[in-house]
Amino acid sequence: MVDTTPLVDSEKEEKIGHKFCGCCCDSKRAVLVFNSLNLIGYLILIVLILASRSNIGAFWAFYIVGIGVFSFAIAGAALYNRWLVAPAALWAEISLVLTIVFSLKGTDTVVVDGQVYQASPVVNIVLALIWQGLVAYANWTFVYEVNKGIMSSKTYKQREEHSCCCV
Repeated sequence: MVDTTPLVDSEKEEKIGHKFCGCCCDSKRAVLVFNSLNLIGYLILIVLILASRSNIGAFWAFYIVGIGVFSFAIAGAALYNRWLVAPAALWAEISLVLTIVFSLKGTDTVVVDGQVYQASPVVNIVLALIWQGLVAYANWTFVYEVNKGIMSSKTYKQREEHSCCCV
């Protein structure tokens, strides 16, 4: 007699949740990636600002709060907690508005050793629209899926896990 039962359940349920950008990855993975990149970017920015001895005034609070928001979002994705991820989605929108305002006002200059550096407002705004749009998209999608019960610790491995390159 031959045993026909598989040792490992190879049948995976069909994914119900969203695929980021239509194909890339699931919303949990997108939240983890984008918020990790934001966290690393903010930390690098703080180190560069400290190294250049630039005076950024009240922006310190913005960067410190951002680091906290990104850290909570990463934990929220790992714990399937929408309330820890939602502030990161709002933070992306706040960051976008502030980038537009400061770019248009010309207050996004950095002074290093007496040299004044200012990026093109158009470039700043276009890059912010793209990046913050993707971040908000990832975070809000995750919040929606957790809220609807699509994404959970029970459904992730069995059904919702997806990646075009990282699984």
